Amino acid sequence: MFILTKDGIIKRMSYEDIFYKSQNHSIIPLHEGDRVVTAFADDHPSVIAVYTKKGDILMFDRSQVRVTGDKAKGVEAIDLDEGDEVRGGFLISSEEFVLTITEKGYTKLVRKEEFYTKEGKLKKRGQKGLMAVKLGRDDALSVATATYLGEELLLSTEKGRLLKLKVEEGKIPVAKRTAMGEQLIKIEGDRVVRIVKPKIKSQDEE
Repeated sequence: MFILTKDGIIKRMSYEDIFYKSQNHSIIPLHEGDRVVTAFADDHPSVIAVYTKKGDILMFDRSQVRVTGDKAKGVEAIDLDEGDEVRGGFLISSEEFVLTITEKGYTKLVRKEEFYTKEGKLKKRGQKGLMAVKLGRDDALSVATATYLGEELLLSTEKGRLLKLKVEEGKIPVAKRTAMGEQLIKIEGDRVVRIVKPKIKSQDEE
């Protein structure tokens, strides 16, 4: 499992170290003011993407974070600009797009290749991210995830609403990473804070 903090620290742990020890044990020592923002499964093959409040995304190979024990502090995931913070992270493999949604509801799809270098390679862990969305005044990147056309997502908001979003090219604009997108989600006094991907049962499971 990967654990990601607000100040840009990432840690990779085995499930055994997390779940098969005594209850309430600490799994990552945090600096003052830091906190865990997300944790997600270590899925192979995949690439790690880390996104920030100011709208940057850094993608790097998962192998650049080695497995450590519960007392290890973790390593730098992304070089943050002053005043910026990590909002979350996700894994990406065969998905074609990155979906971004800002606090004011500006939404778009960006092809994942736009987050590679000019040579078509991934950046390294600990480097600066690339702009994922152009932000308007007093706006910030709220959530981002890997996705593909036709996928159905659930969006949960700060005030407990649950919204359904189908990823369709005619509905959500496919734009450059430096574009703003379109204000598709308008919730007065509320914002999307999480994207949930419902598990689709296979015929065998049914």
